[in-house]
Amino acid sequence: AAIVATTFMVNLRHALMSSALALPLKGVSRRFLALFAYGVTDESFAVNMSRFNSGNWDRLSALTLNQVTNATWFFSTVLVPVL
Repeated sequence: AAIVATTFMVNLRHALMSSALALPLKGVSRRFLALFAYGVTDESFAVNMSRFNSGNWDRLSALTLNQVTNATWFFSTVLVPVL
């Protein structure tokens, strides 16, 4: 129970990061937001927030960054133990 509770608490950060990134994405579809939120990593959150705050970043660039960093994390997790 302690492991499950701790894992839940640690992963709540993804809900907070997605909520913070929803502000610059106001008005986009729920489908886009779901795909966007799925790909949020700690690294993509930091880059996206920085770029959105500087004003020269669009939602397609942000989505691409999220999916590339998420795919990199996924494949690294799968491939590293095999090597």
